[in-house]
Parts: sequence; structure tokens; C-alpha cells
Amino acid sequence: MSKEKNIFMISKRGSEDITGRVQKIIRSIKMGNDRHDVIKETLENDFVEPEEAVENVIDDIPNFDELPDMTEAAQAAEKYGVIEDEKPGKTSVRMAFVGGGQAGANLVDQCWKLGYRRCLAVNTAYQDMGSLSMDKSNQYVLEGFNGAGKNPRVGKEAFEKHYENILRRFHKCLGKNVERIMICIGAGGGSGTGGAETLISVAQDFFKELGIEGRIGVIVTTPEKTEKGAVQKNAAILINRLNERVKTGDISPLIIVDNGQIARFFPGESIANFYPKANQIVCGIFDRFNTITAYASPIGHNVDGADYKELLMGGLMTYGQCRVDEIKNDTTLAEAMVKNVKNTLLCPNLDLTSATNATCLIVANEQQLNKITKDAVNKAIESLSRLFTNPDVKIHLGIYKAPSKGVNICTAVSGVKNRE
Repeated sequence: MSKEKNIFMISKRGSEDITGRVQKIIRSIKMGNDRHDVIKETLENDFVEPEEAVENVIDDIPNFDELPDMTEAAQAAEKYGVIEDEKPGKTSVRMAFVGGGQAGANLVDQCWKLGYRRCLAVNTAYQDMGSLSMDKSNQYVLEGFNGAGKNPRVGKEAFEKHYENILRRFHKCLGKNVERIMICIGAGGGSGTGGAETLISVAQDFFKELGIEGRIGVIVTTPEKTEKGAVQKNAAILINRLNERVKTGDISPLIIVDNGQIARFFPGESIANFYPKANQIVCGIFDRFNTITAYASPIGHNVDGADYKELLMGGLMTYGQCRVDEIKNDTTLAEAMVKNVKNTLLCPNLDLTSATNATCLIVANEQQLNKITKDAVNKAIESLSRLFTNPDVKIHLGIYKAPSKGVNICTAVSGVKNRE
């Protein structure tokens, strides 16, 4: 399009001169002089172009300030607050781990070492956090307290006083892509025992604020028999309360870890190595179930993510692990599985007959898998079935190939009860 100059010009003399020139034109007309050239001459003498003409048409749209791309902003907002694990492979459930007190913090720290990153340790004493590997930002010490001195009332007071601060830490350290929170507690002490139920309540409010139906489970360690008096009583009180919460559906699973039972399996272990090994066993088996069930079996015997989630909803749960060096005959597998269920590493005082769900994972290299016959699998399932009297028990068997030594067997049973 051609450029045209604006016909509107600016007067050099202002509005007063304009009025005078118009009057001159009027007088010329009254005198009978209707010559157009007089009007034209008068106008041209009174109005001139400015030094720089103003143009009507803009060639190029000027640059605007940059505005955020709303599509990109929406995608970024969706990722905000998402915390991803840093562990190899997949998982069936997006787990978060929260520890209360020294024992609970050490359990969560082991999960951190396994690559889980939705982790938080809460305690009343700075010195109890000194050996943790997790980032300092994932550790929270409640101000105004210097430990709880094995007094649960002090622990409860500390956790309740900092309720809102702990809730904010949940959001910061766990993010928003969480399906299940496992509260890790040591029973019998002060901070963990006193703060356990507060952490459960915080987890419930956390899921409410996220607007999702998340699940909450508890891993609780019991004191050894050498610890007497108030420690044992406080542990029993907490476990009874947690059992009641299982019945109401507040928590699942509830996993009770008997350190005394683990000690019987490793009698010669040094005190420096015992608790790290115990934590490695407890968290390691839990991690194996969460990881292995995310994969497909090459031979069609799967325990998938949905099966695993059903297992976790069974209430009181126990699990164990063993290794068979070699499959010798069709009964080797069944014998190992039954022995593994009975000799659980976690809590021996459980009634297995009431179980609602029994899950077994078999992991072996290709050479060992080729030695497992169909009859061996059938005998294994039949042997597990005879352990439970509940006619509605669900038994899941998964067989997976992995570069491992021997045949590794992981078993988990939920819906069990404490023996009176």
C-alpha cells in the first residue's frame, strides 16, 4: 500500500491567526469575490507542513514486552512440586517415607540410600540426625526441645506444637506426586512414640490439601527384651493404638519389626553394624516388592501393581526373604516358601491363619528358572494354601528373571493378627 501524507497540518500562528484568516475569506465572499484561488491561497499561506510529516499507516508493529506462554506456564505449573525418585528401574507405587524420632529417621535414611527422594525425618534432637545421609533440607528438628528423654508425652507435645510447620515440610519434602506415605517409628522411646499419631494426622491433612485419596502405612520397630519397664509399656500402648487404627482403616499396612527377632538371625553381628543391617533388611525387602511388581514376568507368572496395592491394603502385614542356592527337585521351591513365611524376619508373634493376602516373588537367573517345573509351582501354591485357614485368602505368585545368585524368594502376608 502506497504511503499518503496526512492532510491535517499544524498552524504556525495558532488559533488566533486562524480566526483572522477565516474572517478575511468571509469578507472576500461578501464583496462578491467567489474565486476559489483566493481561498486556496489564503489557506496555503496560513498552514504549512511540519518539518517531519506524520504518516497515517504504520509499516511495522512495534515490539511488545514478552508475555509468558500460557501453554508452557501450564506445563511448568503441572510439574511444580513433583519430586522424582533417583533409583534404577520402575516402581509400582509412588512412595513417601516420613520418620519420627531416631529409629524412624534411620529407617527413612535407608530408603533415601535406596534412591527414594520423597523423604522427611522429624526429631527433637539435633545430635540424632548427625549420621543421616539424606539432604539437610529433608531433616527437620523441632525447636524448643533437646530430645524427649524416652518420654512419649514430651514427644507428643513437641510434634503437636509444630503441627503446622511439619505439615508445610510434608509439602516441601514429599511433593504432590505421592500415592502412599509410610510413617516410620521406633516404639518405646520418646519422640517417635509420642509423635507417631500426630504424624498420621499430618499425613491425612496433607492428602486433603492435595485433594487426593492417598494412603498411609506405618512401619514400627519394637524394643528388644533387654529394655524393661516403661519402654516396653509405652511400646505396647502405641502398637495397640496402631492396631485400632488398622481396624478403622486409618492406616494400612502396619508392619511391626521385632529387632529381637532380627538379632536372633545375626547373633554375632557387632553393635555398630546391627541396626544398619536391620534397617537394610526391612527397607530392602519392602523396596523389592515395590520394584519387582512394576515389571512383567517373562513366563507369565505376574504379581502386578494392582496386586501389590491390594496387598498393602490388607492391614497388619509381615514379610521375609530367603535364598535357595539351587532348585534340586519339585519340592525345593515349596519347602523354601513355607519356611520363609513361618520364619519371618519381622515379627514372630503373628497368627498367619487369618491372612487375606499372601504374595510370593521368585527371582532367579535364566539357568535356575529353567529348572522350575510346572509341578514345582503347583506344589508351592498348594503348600502356601495349607498355611491359611481363611477360605477367601488370595495367593499371588510371581516368577521373574534377573541376574542374581541362586533363587531369591520374597514373601509378604497381610491381614494377619497379633496373637493374644
